[in-house]
Order: sequence, then C-alpha cells, then structure tokens
Amino acid sequence: MNDIHLIYKNSFGVSFLWKQNMNSTTNQNSNRVQVVFKETGLYLTHKELKHLKKCVEAANLRSKQCKNCPINDECKQLLETPFIQVSFALNNNELTNMDDLISGTLVQLEIDQILSNFGIS
Repeated sequence: MNDIHLIYKNSFGVSFLWKQNMNSTTNQNSNRVQVVFKETGLYLTHKELKHLKKCVEAANLRSKQCKNCPINDECKQLLETPFIQVSFALNNNELTNMDDLISGTLVQLEIDQILSNFGIS
C-alpha cells in the first residue's frame, strides 16, 4: 500500500492514485484514478469517472422500476461504462455501493483540489 495514495474506499471497492504517476507532468496517466471493485479495476480520467457516475445513476433509476418485483433482490441491472465494450451486471446492493464508491471518490478529489489550490496537502 506504500505505492498508492488512497482516495476513497467502502465495503465494495477502493479508489486510489498510483504515487509514481502523481507528480509527473509528462506522464499521460498522472491524472487517472484506479477504481477497483469485484475483482475488476478501471483506470479512469476525471471525465470518465464523471461519465461512470451518470451511468450508475441511470442503472439505479432502472432498478427502482423493479421495486415491487418478487425477485428484486436477485435482479441485476446492466451498468454501462465510459467504454462501449465494457458493462457490468450488478444487483441493487452492488449498485448502491458502486454509487457510494464513485460519489465518494469524486467528492474527495474535489476536496483535494480545493485544498491544493490553497497550498494545503
């Protein structure tokens, strides 16, 4: 864990920056966030992270249509991603946790940026 800068974690996953990329101005991966959940890792730009948040919100809206469904807890929603070739099938609990993971990551990144603007690390 010495080679990462933890951004956010919950019971579902974790997000972090690779320390080797954090202070590099020439490395194209310096602004990418690693998000790991369910044996899967996504290496996302801030724009892709925001797009993923919108995808999670859309999947959550679809899952609410299944509220009175007798198999609601077993039902899975297809979570699209910023990458057209990649989708994930998540149940309602996983979608809630994914929403928390992505939202928490975005909030923490915004807090870090504000502190950085004031010279606070």
